[in-house]
Amino acid sequence: MILTHKILSVDLLTADAVERMFGLMDKYYGNMRRDNFVCDLACKDGALLVFDADGAICGFTTYAMFHTEFGSRPLSVLYSGDTVIEERYWGSMATTRLFTALLGECLRHAPHELYWFLLSKGVRTYQLLPLYFRTFYPCSGEATPPLEAGLIDYLAELQFADHYRLESGVVRFGVGGDYLRDHFDRRLKSGDQRHAEYFCKINPGYRHGDNLPCIARISPDNFQPIVSRWLQTITRYEFSQTFDLPDNGYGYNVKYNDSIIKYLNLALEYGADSFYILDKRYWKLQATGQYDQAVSDLWWLFERTVDSRKADRLYSIANIYSIRKMPQKEKEVLMLLNSLYPDNQHIKRRLRDVNRKLR
Repeated sequence: MILTHKILSVDLLTADAVERMFGLMDKYYGNMRRDNFVCDLACKDGALLVFDADGAICGFTTYAMFHTEFGSRPLSVLYSGDTVIEERYWGSMATTRLFTALLGECLRHAPHELYWFLLSKGVRTYQLLPLYFRTFYPCSGEATPPLEAGLIDYLAELQFADHYRLESGVVRFGVGGDYLRDHFDRRLKSGDQRHAEYFCKINPGYRHGDNLPCIARISPDNFQPIVSRWLQTITRYEFSQTFDLPDNGYGYNVKYNDSIIKYLNLALEYGADSFYILDKRYWKLQATGQYDQAVSDLWWLFERTVDSRKADRLYSIANIYSIRKMPQKEKEVLMLLNSLYPDNQHIKRRLRDVNRKLR
């Protein structure tokens, strides 16, 4: 099953893409109105689009990132809006994994502690929470702590004002609200079914359009183990299958460098940690003569390195300029190194050598 994705800001969505997105929502949800959909989309920051093997949009989720303060704490919030995927991909781990790209992207850029604020329209949406997170609320078998309960109330009232029913804990849009069509009201077959039963218990009106606001803290220590693995890298086995490589030894064979670079690029698209990936990619870029990108990766790493490895990044950049016979650029990097480490005699010797080349 070949599925790809793109994360696009709303202003980059084409008219055809918006029409396809509305068509998907209208197929699976009743009472959909195009004007309401377009208006809601305009209030979002972007959308994660999922494409099938033919390049057609087969699913998406819209989202907005905002920052607020609760209990004297600054918070960043990822709010998930309309979400849908074609039925033939339901239960596929490929579609589940693609969403981690959005989680990873938001986690990297959030200036404060980050929460996912999800409005669950149906059972399947709610069942995503235990798939991704160790702790989330509301949750089966556990009372929602006062702090988290207050945060749910605060975010729901902030986003939906009079539509939030504090006494029942649901968002009800009334006659104009959309709802999951009965034909598609089915649970995920895998996972703990107690979560599905709990959702139906606390939100019995979901068949008529009631939505359950939920929260989960987006943090590495709150991810389920499988999500942590997705965010770090694609597994060795998947790598070997993707590029038709033997599943041992390829990492040290020069003939596979181009494939390894493709893999690392793909891992970034899946939401893997940028620092982890770029730290590995620049070596392969340098080995294949892609020096400009290697230097770009190294500067990115240098700016974000806080330990003694800052010098290693600069040495690597200087070495690339030396290989490319660019003494002026090499000198500029060495001068920066010298300013950071003025007592290092090796740096001073290299500076003298470069100055001789420039005469």
